[in-house]
Amino acid sequence: MLFRNALPQAYQACCAPSAVLLDTQPLPRALAAGARLGGWLAAPQAQELSRHSAARSFVTTRAAAQNILVSVLQDEAAFEQDDYAKPEALSKTPKPWKIVDTPGTCVIALTSKYQGENIRVEVDVDEQENDEEISEEAEEGQEPDAEEEQVDEVEDISVLFRVHVTKGDQALVFDCQSDGSYLTVLHAALEPADAEQDEQSYDGPVFSDLDEKLQAAFTVYLGERGVTEELGAYLVTLSEDKEQREYMHWLDNVTKFVKA
Repeated sequence: MLFRNALPQAYQACCAPSAVLLDTQPLPRALAAGARLGGWLAAPQAQELSRHSAARSFVTTRAAAQNILVSVLQDEAAFEQDDYAKPEALSKTPKPWKIVDTPGTCVIALTSKYQGENIRVEVDVDEQENDEEISEEAEEGQEPDAEEEQVDEVEDISVLFRVHVTKGDQALVFDCQSDGSYLTVLHAALEPADAEQDEQSYDGPVFSDLDEKLQAAFTVYLGERGVTEELGAYLVTLSEDKEQREYMHWLDNVTKFVKA
């Protein structure tokens, strides 16, 4: 064995064969220990390199996702802007109403005065019924026939709105619905003018349970104050236009936020 022959003769003379075998072990162990030491020293560098690579990959992926979202948002905003045109029906506000519209809100209102009363009509675009909600309200278990389906297809979209007739510190508040061909009062309540109604206060009767003459009288009362079927037709268009304008405003704000 080369390693044993390289040892001094005096050492060979005094060592038994078994001792010589023991002497041959330190070299492999030393080599293995060196390898382990080298791997241990290299591991932190490899881990650091891996972390940097992962970080670069994450930043690249995040930037790509952000750019995709911004691009889609801008495309949608451009399409909506090109497709939008103010409805001709809104070119003039019906008298004696004035529009109160605050950008960024879901409510648009009309205000007027009638013999010392303050009249305010509010439309909340977030509270309008859509086709899905209307279908859920339909009676279960009944399939519409072909004639009913045709009627539904041509049926105008209605608008829900609230009318406040204020005198002094009280207001008579009506929940109404109209599609321009009818005006329906859904509810009537007497409430404080400048404060929220107490939850324990009586909120008024079920309007449909009232005597038909009383229901009709309330409708006439509103008509005298300018709340009519014609106003309902105007509110349908006003509500749709408000929702569309707020959607375009929302697209612009979201795009600015993502790009920032």
